[in-house]
Amino acid sequence: MKPTVLIMSISFFPQNQGHFWKEEGVKALGSKDYNRAIKLLSIALQFPNNSAELSYLVNNSLATAYFETKQYIKAVEKGRECFKFKPTKSQVPLLSDVLNINETINLV
Repeated sequence: MKPTVLIMSISFFPQNQGHFWKEEGVKALGSKDYNRAIKLLSIALQFPNNSAELSYLVNNSLATAYFETKQYIKAVEKGRECFKFKPTKSQVPLLSDVLNINETINLV
């Protein structure tokens, strides 16, 4: 007799839903399908039980996807969201550089 593998719906594990959508979004990001990545990663943020680490990773990936689609203001906003979850001194100069780039883009 062969062993049976039980596959359960992701809905049985709500703590995994954010991870599932993050992974799908990261795959789309890796294949340079940035608009799809934005949609999938945005879904990942909809679950209230996401950990700070997951929220950081999703926002970081969203910032990349927005940057690649030339949505610079949204990219900066998602970068700021990252700071809420992982504030570090070493990242502050990088954000200010991005903000200066963003201001330059708005002037053009």
